[in-house]
Amino acid sequence: MPTGPRPAPPDGVLRVAALGLYPPARWANVFHLLIDRVGDATPAEVDEILDNFNTAWENSFLLVQSSNVQYLGCEAVYYGAAGPSRFQADGVGTGVTDTGVALPAQVAVGISWRIINSYRGGHPRSYICGAQSSMLDDVTRLNETAQEAWLLAASTFRGDINGMTPPGDVIDITLGTVSYVVDGEWRTPPVFRPYIGESVDHRVDTQRRRLGPDVAL
Repeated sequence: MPTGPRPAPPDGVLRVAALGLYPPARWANVFHLLIDRVGDATPAEVDEILDNFNTAWENSFLLVQSSNVQYLGCEAVYYGAAGPSRFQADGVGTGVTDTGVALPAQVAVGISWRIINSYRGGHPRSYICGAQSSMLDDVTRLNETAQEAWLLAASTFRGDINGMTPPGDVIDITLGTVSYVVDGEWRTPPVFRPYIGESVDHRVDTQRRRLGPDVAL
């Protein structure tokens, strides 16, 4: 990574962290939304967008996540000309999949998000917990039925975010990512890249995290 502090996202970007429990573990998935508006979005407008974000998660990923998964809502930072502002919106929901055994919390389904730009190196991805043993072909791969279900969830989520009715004076809302680095240096300013598609990894992925402190026998 480049040296020095990372620059702030472009004005109009809303960084949203979806939050939940996979008891006793906690999970979070971070997304970026670009709010197209003349001037900064109002708090009421951001609150409505976050309520719609919660609904989008509940109508997409919760349908394929384990019934052990609890969705708690989201926390967000809005970057405007007046500076960053923090928001949160409570959500209520649980996963609905209850076939097989719930896999450990560090096991994840990898969603790869497509952007129009082509470059070498890492592309935007989301690692989402809550898979079930019934979704596996073997210990390394998802089965085709599970892949299709998770792909539908990702597509539905992106479509619901991009298709939400803009509140107030907001013109449009777009799901995507922020590119902070180019040629090994911080971008000035960073650039928002919209998602134009998605795919689901065939392999079983991991969130690469520990599940609490070691307990010695």
